[in-house]
Amino acid sequence: MAGKGVYLRTATGLARGMRWYDALFLNLIYMSVGLGAAWVIFWGPGIYPEGDVTLGLLLCTVGCLFGMYCYAVLTAAMPRSGGDYVFVSRCLHPSLGFAASWTWVAWNVVWCVALGTWVVTWGLRDLVGTLGVVNRDPSLLEWSVRLGTPDDSITLLLTAAVVSLSGLMLAVGRKWYLRVQAVCAVLGLFMLITAIAVMATTTNAEFEAVWNQYAFEQGQVSYRATVDDAVTVTPWYQDWSGSMQTIGMLPIGFWVLAYPYFSAFMGGELRQTRRTALIGNVGGVVVGSLLIITLWMLAASTMTHDFIVGTYAQYYGYSANSYNMPSQWFDFDVGLMSGSMPVVYILGIGMVGWMLMYPSMSLLGQTRSALAWSIDRVVPAWFGRVSRRRHVPVNAIGFFLIVDLLYLCFYAVSYEYQAGFSAVLGQCLGMFLFVGLAAMLLPYRKRTKPMFESSGAKVLVAGIPLVTIAGAVWVAFLLVNIYFYLVDPNLGASDYWSDGVWGIKHVTLYLTGATFVSGFVAYWVARRRRRKEGIDIDLAFRRLPPE
Repeated sequence: MAGKGVYLRTATGLARGMRWYDALFLNLIYMSVGLGAAWVIFWGPGIYPEGDVTLGLLLCTVGCLFGMYCYAVLTAAMPRSGGDYVFVSRCLHPSLGFAASWTWVAWNVVWCVALGTWVVTWGLRDLVGTLGVVNRDPSLLEWSVRLGTPDDSITLLLTAAVVSLSGLMLAVGRKWYLRVQAVCAVLGLFMLITAIAVMATTTNAEFEAVWNQYAFEQGQVSYRATVDDAVTVTPWYQDWSGSMQTIGMLPIGFWVLAYPYFSAFMGGELRQTRRTALIGNVGGVVVGSLLIITLWMLAASTMTHDFIVGTYAQYYGYSANSYNMPSQWFDFDVGLMSGSMPVVYILGIGMVGWMLMYPSMSLLGQTRSALAWSIDRVVPAWFGRVSRRRHVPVNAIGFFLIVDLLYLCFYAVSYEYQAGFSAVLGQCLGMFLFVGLAAMLLPYRKRTKPMFESSGAKVLVAGIPLVTIAGAVWVAFLLVNIYFYLVDPNLGASDYWSDGVWGIKHVTLYLTGATFVSGFVAYWVARRRRRKEGIDIDLAFRRLPPE
């Protein structure tokens, strides 16, 4: 078996060009902080009305800090592109690494299409809807309804254009990608700063007056009636105490605060890897949580907790009153507060900015995973072709672009029956848990201990590596989140739609299990095939792949 090289080639063809602020912007956009703030402000008090949102977010921040520290240390120890695939395959077992990465890629196809669609059904819809209300323009309101429908032809075409342009941008090269990313990050951050400024300078009485003014014109009930509707909302388990509902805020905050890990997928392209990974991963949690907690506290002060719960009651049918505004998200509310056209445009464009890069980031992760698989010879060499001029995996980009566009067609006709946030549970089970276990074992496995020792990230607490402690805390934190995803259908994983339409509860659990098993089997099939070709791929996993 020595006749052929262990790896596909001696270098990936990628180049180290990402600085610390590139990694931080990358992770903040992958978190989609504006979108995450909207989830927290609306669903946090709505799903768990007696919970302490602020305390829940602080607890979630602590848990995610441990998780992102694991990613930072693993990246420093194994500075290669491919993220969880490289970490898990070297620390645990190659078959588990490939199965976990395979599962992540599958669920990221869902995320690519869902957030690509939300660029239109959320970002553009909110912008057009707010303009329609403030300008009293019925035609804009009609367009906001149309843009908010995923299977509308205009929405579908716009989403397909976003996904296609994302693929084209990646094919052109990393330089253009980073430039567009920086613009979107600046627009998104400016949008949040503007929202903070508007809410900080608006009193509750002023918001009530503005709401009542537009509510009468839109056929929406008054501010006071909306506040009164808050009492109709009850948690899924009505006997859950306020403390239990506060803990229930963990999976809601997890939707956003657990996602500043994306720079790990580009570990082979980071400059000063240890420093850049730490700032990108841990810094993403810190910056993201500060922004989201600040936005929530201002929203609770300006609009009040009960008003937000009341809109949730109306939107989801707890109350006899129906919600009749174009949007239920905070960017719409802040736009009404301001009454300013420039502010409305800043909010709308900024929200689009938070989501616009997600399809390209999903594609980026998919292609970097496939490149890493190919380097280790688990998948065909075709996926590992990298353009010498542009330093991008061109074949993988084209392949996954087609896959994402095909899934977009499926999503457009079945979006009502898909649990929108089930991908979070899928990634918890199929990827996050294995990364936590990999972090725990990194300092102790024979083949990874030297990598850890030489990484510069070795920190001991009472003689125990901090990364091992962080991995254990991260796994425990994940198990708490997974519990809530499995028992509360409001969180998406055991959703109403799949239970009622397909007759299957916990469909996400089964899909994740099937995907993981298929990846596990695919690895062993590939290993057997390579052995017949005279290549022992087991040798590849005894050390790091080429840079």
